[in-house]
Amino acid sequence: MNRLILKRSHSSQTQFSVRDEDVLSHLKGTLKVSLSDTLKATFLDEGLGEVRVLAIHEGEGSNSIELQLEGEITPTLPKPLHLLIGVSRPPTMKKVIEHATSMGVTHFHFFKAELSEKSYLQSKTLEAANLSKLLSLGISQSAQISDLPVIDFYSSLSQAFQSLPEKRFLLSLKASRKFSQVQLGKDSIALAIGPERGWTSAEEDLLEKNNFIPIKISSHTLRVEIATFSALGQVEMLRDHGE
Repeated sequence: MNRLILKRSHSSQTQFSVRDEDVLSHLKGTLKVSLSDTLKATFLDEGLGEVRVLAIHEGEGSNSIELQLEGEITPTLPKPLHLLIGVSRPPTMKKVIEHATSMGVTHFHFFKAELSEKSYLQSKTLEAANLSKLLSLGISQSAQISDLPVIDFYSSLSQAFQSLPEKRFLLSLKASRKFSQVQLGKDSIALAIGPERGWTSAEEDLLEKNNFIPIKISSHTLRVEIATFSALGQVEMLRDHGE
């Protein structure tokens, strides 16, 4: 955890009470916070800032840490980045959701691909409480993000198209073009990544007919999470270089 995740109930709120046991364990056991320590914080849907430790309460029924906002909250300016991804095994989904969040994905669009297992959509990983925890973990690792990503689910690939931006890219081993050969700019981008068993020819044809440009990110066959992180890293580098 690089940053403490906080949520203000109103814009004038400057004091916070941390009571979550996992967070308290990290603050007390790992960081070993003391009175007057300053901590980096992410204020959900607002921006980044710092808080100072006012009090540390320990004991049954009073286990908490009280914090005070220091200075101003600096808004973040995310570059819209949509990830369209075929549903995969729950452990893979957990990695993708948490770490793609930390890498700047603002919208997740999960769908049942032709080679996805239907049961994956019923995984506990995709329950609201677990998704919220994974998204918060992702944001806590980033120094650039304060907004929780939006997550949508679709029963088929075609259902997701209307929710995607116009600039679209398809990760495909059949492609010859690379990200360095296209203009990414600051526009909203959609990346389409197949499930663990890959795209079918019909799916790739459907994606291309819906304006997805095939892109090759590696000569190797990558696991879903590795392909995701590799693609996001390349996009970030080229977008930043173009500024």
